[in-house]
Amino acid sequence: MQKQKVLFIINPISGGINKNHIPELIYKTYQESAYDVIVEISKAKGHSIELAKKAVSENYDFVFSVGGDGTMNE
Repeated sequence: MQKQKVLFIINPISGGINKNHIPELIYKTYQESAYDVIVEISKAKGHSIELAKKAVSENYDFVFSVGGDGTMNE
């Protein structure tokens, strides 16, 4: 059975909280799962949109935003 593709898009500056530990936590949580997990860090306003569009074009099964309202709205 093929693993489902999952993308986590992290906004590193949302909420003013350091998120450096989040990618490691995500990978550790999903390491032995039925998911093929990729984590991307948004680099500027609008970058989350580009990352999400790319995930759709590459047939990802799930896309999650890890950030605040701005990240979710993008």
